Amino acid sequence: MNRIKENLMFYHNAGFEKQWIYRFKNGYGASIIKGRYAYGNKFFPYELMVIKFDENGCSEQVEVPFAPDTKGYLRIEDIKEYLNKIKNIEVKV
Repeated sequence: MNRIKENLMFYHNAGFEKQWIYRFKNGYGASIIKGRYAYGNKFFPYELMVIKFDENGCSEQVEVPFAPDTKGYLRIEDIKEYLNKIKNIEVKV
């Protein structure tokens, strides 16, 4: 997971609710949440959504082959794996 942390764009901690937003050079990123509103439980607490940023910095959820929808019930190891996959998505011109 080389240098994934440097791509952390936003972190919000509201007690039991946490959110991380990552943005990579390829224009893709991820929104990760942990808390009572996430698809998860105490053993698999994280939820991840793949997002794509536009030229104005706005983002929207996108489908990619390895994550066609929001992924829930993830461990931190799963999050690291997904972040690396997102970071390595090739942009088609």
